[in-house]
Amino acid sequence: MAATISSTSAWSCPTRSSSTTGRTTEAGGRGACMSPGADPLARLEGGCLCGALRYRLACDAVLCVYCCHCRDCQRLSSSAFSVSLVLPAAAFMLLQGDPKSIARRADSGREVRGFFCGDCGTRLFDRVIGQPEIMVVKAATLDDTAWLRPVAQFWTGRKQAWVTLPQDQLVDARQPDNFAEVIALYRARHGGSDAGS
Repeated sequence: MAATISSTSAWSCPTRSSSTTGRTTEAGGRGACMSPGADPLARLEGGCLCGALRYRLACDAVLCVYCCHCRDCQRLSSSAFSVSLVLPAAAFMLLQGDPKSIARRADSGREVRGFFCGDCGTRLFDRVIGQPEIMVVKAATLDDTAWLRPVAQFWTGRKQAWVTLPQDQLVDARQPDNFAEVIALYRARHGGSDAGS
């Protein structure tokens, strides 16, 4: 299940007002959000498998990227874990289509609404009920995933036995209640709207 927190202040991440320029990353723009000298105003796009749903997000608004090993994410991804990125909802724009949604109680106990394509079934993003300012995007739905570098592993108490966890990432048997440490680590490693300030 995608990570959430109880305190909204731990998520705060100011975005640059000029990031509404609509600039997009170049095709094949490897490392769009992480390369030294990368355009901090770059936009990332993604969508579902069949193309009915398309979205755009501001590169500089990404708060963190993490892997989740909970049973919900294993089922949703048909794999051992999912990779997700967290960003302010204001940095996300649905460009095309009308997603369907389903509400459920996550392993964390929080109520989550998951949004997916009604045609192909691809899960694109989650919204935590009661936290409208945050979005959790399923990273595999991005057109360019080459730049993704998770900094944390959650719900490792439910990971598949054959999965080896990276030694240089934060690890939590469940998930943290406060993501301040995860966000700080992501910014330190990959920059962000507050990096170096």
